[in-house]
Amino acid sequence: MTALFTAVSAVCATGLAVVDTAAYCSGCGAVVITVLIRIGGFGLEADSLMRFVTDPVITLRSRSVRW
Repeated sequence: MTALFTAVSAVCATGLAVVDTAAYCSGCGAVVITVLIRIGGFGLEADSLMRFVTDPVITLRSRSVRW
């Protein structure tokens, strides 16, 4: 369960770990965690790019909050 939580957290933006990753994981496990972190980062960047490309132009006037 600990490894599953760490793996899911590595892909998500949270990056939480229940145990010390360096002490708990082997060398191969550390590589897997690193790859999962990279995949999660790529997903966030792809999402940001798609939102930037598909959203209409946001002007300062539309972003202002009226009190």
